[in-house]
Amino acid sequence: MKNRVLIIIALMVMALTQSAYAYWTWTEGSDGVRIYYPSSGWTWTEGSDGRRVVYPVDGWTWTEGRNKRRVVYPVNDWTWTEDSTGRRLVYPTSGWSWTEGRDGERVIYPTSGWTWTEGRDGHRITYPNSGWTWREDPSGRRVAYQISGDPYLRAEDLLYNLLVARIPITKELHPFSYLLIEQMGIEYPGGIYDYELRRAHTMLNMNDFYGARDQFRKIAQTGSTDEVRRDAAYYIGYCSAQLQDYWQAISEFSDFLIQYDVNYNTRLIPEALYTTGILHEYIGRNSDAASYYRKCISRFAHTQMAVQSQERLNALGRTYRHFADAGSGATPPSDNDHAAARRNPLFNKKPNSAQIARVCQFIYAVDRMSDVKDALSKLTPADRQLLTVKNYLKILSEKQQFEGLHQQNEN
Repeated sequence: MKNRVLIIIALMVMALTQSAYAYWTWTEGSDGVRIYYPSSGWTWTEGSDGRRVVYPVDGWTWTEGRNKRRVVYPVNDWTWTEDSTGRRLVYPTSGWSWTEGRDGERVIYPTSGWTWTEGRDGHRITYPNSGWTWREDPSGRRVAYQISGDPYLRAEDLLYNLLVARIPITKELHPFSYLLIEQMGIEYPGGIYDYELRRAHTMLNMNDFYGARDQFRKIAQTGSTDEVRRDAAYYIGYCSAQLQDYWQAISEFSDFLIQYDVNYNTRLIPEALYTTGILHEYIGRNSDAASYYRKCISRFAHTQMAVQSQERLNALGRTYRHFADAGSGATPPSDNDHAAARRNPLFNKKPNSAQIARVCQFIYAVDRMSDVKDALSKLTPADRQLLTVKNYLKILSEKQQFEGLHQQNEN
């Protein structure tokens, strides 16, 4: 009877495991790139470049440009256009249009409330025609910015959110929205269009923080361009913050600032300064937090990050209130505010105060080699998964080995 029960349990486990694996499947193109997608209700097609794209069977189709790359789009109320480079862009048929610069690249934009301008380099950009203007850098590339308000807010972010909001994402497709966005060829804000980077962002947006962090680390070292490597380096710390390993995130954001806060390109620098301040505040290092807030305010005085940094400084100057209770003053991103959510890992997040207290106690105990046994006993299995805790467990082991050898030598 006992063996029969064990066999039944084993069969149930096998059935559950197989059903879990059956939920996803994969396909691989002749280019050797493998893509994972839902095993039910989806299909794939392969472009002349060997790259496969996946899409829902019902209500979606594909198109291929002269660059041999295929993209997918909804059958109803969406269409495509192809620029002189052979790249096809998909967009809604109602209320959207396109324009092409002398460089042969097309951009899409809403016909109401938006306009475009072209720089000396022949590249066109789009931006809201109310409250926005543009400047041109020495290379001839034009950049749009707000006349008043946050000059760091990017028109690309707004455009991305407006476009994504028009995708007919049903309740069934919602868990796979980022996979669809990727297959549609819709670029992430900032113009970074790199397959490996998009793959890492897809993992991130599916809450695979460990996998995404590993991928971002790889891209930060081997990415195709400096902008790709910059983006990846920022999101290493982002992933650690999402995993609530604030100590590790501080280290990674510091590495990002050391490497990239060195020239005129300030993309993601205000976010990194502000976020590092918040992370320090989370773990009780208020003077370090204040230092980062001041840096953000002094260097990027007219940005939203500076406004929020000033609010945090004001809070630290009064009777200290924890950030989770005091709030940042910033409006949390709406469900379709994908761009803002990707840049700031602490939007609408509350820290685990009990975990922070346990880990801080453990770090302090190991540093001083005092009351280690008590601090170690309080760590939970979740605490031990943090890379910071794993590193300090190694440090503790090394210190204990050293003390053991020292005692042997004395004897």
